[in-house]
Amino acid sequence: ARLNPQIKEFIDLIASLVKELPNLIAVEGHTDNQPIRSSLYPSNWDLSTARANTLVLYLIDQHHLADYRLSSTGYAGTRPVELNDTPQGQASNRRVELIVLKDTRSDTDSSHPYLP
Repeated sequence: ARLNPQIKEFIDLIASLVKELPNLIAVEGHTDNQPIRSSLYPSNWDLSTARANTLVLYLIDQHHLADYRLSSTGYAGTRPVELNDTPQGQASNRRVELIVLKDTRSDTDSSHPYLP
């Protein structure tokens, strides 16, 4: 999966904001409900996971976010935000979401806050 060049500027802006936060970040990839069968992506599960992984790697490589802060999950077409009965609905469901998680660390946590 590739990042859409049209939204890279937006992703760069978001990355500059979340880089300053201590929070963990969940990246979730999604697809529409149309079956995909290609050698690169045998299923929508593979495609949605690849979409999330692409964004995670971009955030690590280009914005130097700490890898321990990021997680990547693919949901295929299981969590639509629109009905899949129109091309517009399908397009809305092909997405990647970046979720800034609540910071649950205490003031006594170590310098690497997500280790036990």
